[in-house]
Amino acid sequence: RGDQTEVDLLEAAVAVADRLDEVTSRVTRLSLRIDEIQTDVAASLRHVAVVRFNALSEIGGQFSFAAALLDDAGNGIVLTSIQGQNHGRLYGKTVVAGTSDAPLSPEELEAIKNARPVELS
Repeated sequence: RGDQTEVDLLEAAVAVADRLDEVTSRVTRLSLRIDEIQTDVAASLRHVAVVRFNALSEIGGQFSFAAALLDDAGNGIVLTSIQGQNHGRLYGKTVVAGTSDAPLSPEELEAIKNARPVELS
């Protein structure tokens, strides 16, 4: 009977070791997937701010706006809509690290500043 107990314990230990290897493998795969997801989230345009303003005194009110859409690195786009009484214009400018090669209006600068992630401000 002593020999049977040793066999049962050995089989149990092998089963536990196999299960531990399986769990370790799954944890490793999950950790890699979490890293991928964090990279995807950081690159998404999830920091958004809108600044409304009155671009043309002819229509009154704040019908124009600048909207910044940025990722965690401060990259993205700023869209500006200028609304007149009989017309509207839409402008888009690329933003890299919170700045643009194109000249920015005060409203666009404010939208970018407001949308920038806290760690970049």
